[in-house]
Amino acid sequence: MAVIAMITVALCATFSTPEFFAKNTFLSSFITFELLNILAVILTVTLASIANIHLSLNKIVRAVFKDRAKGTEAANRVRREINQNGWLLFWLFIAACGLLFFKGAYETPPVFVLSFVHSFGLVLLLTNMLVLCDIYQVIYQIVNMETHHPSAGPTDFGA
Repeated sequence: MAVIAMITVALCATFSTPEFFAKNTFLSSFITFELLNILAVILTVTLASIANIHLSLNKIVRAVFKDRAKGTEAANRVRREINQNGWLLFWLFIAACGLLFFKGAYETPPVFVLSFVHSFGLVLLLTNMLVLCDIYQVIYQIVNMETHHPSAGPTDFGA
């Protein structure tokens, strides 16, 4: 919902008052390689976290679930979700590269182009932050399971 709301604001502002995003000096400086730097850090840290989630899920299935098939099925649901999040971060990074390439294709970008690129750069950053929050919520749930239920497992991973 937050991403859809931000996309709506970005489109409305770009078409009604493009100067709002285009003439913003902070965005002019930030929606550059700086955005790519931040997204690259988020991507690499998150992919490492996803790998750790996979390892923790294997450990939980072995240690907690008496019925391995049921545990594996529950773990696979979580794996699918976090893998989708990882791929989403990857494609958002590629989209950011495309946006910045589009911005750089003009010697002096038109106001509409700047507004579009700046506003959708913010949409990409917001989406990255929401995906990052989702993945870390999964990590906190796994840590909670491992510390509070060392011998008796839950019936579902809660993802």
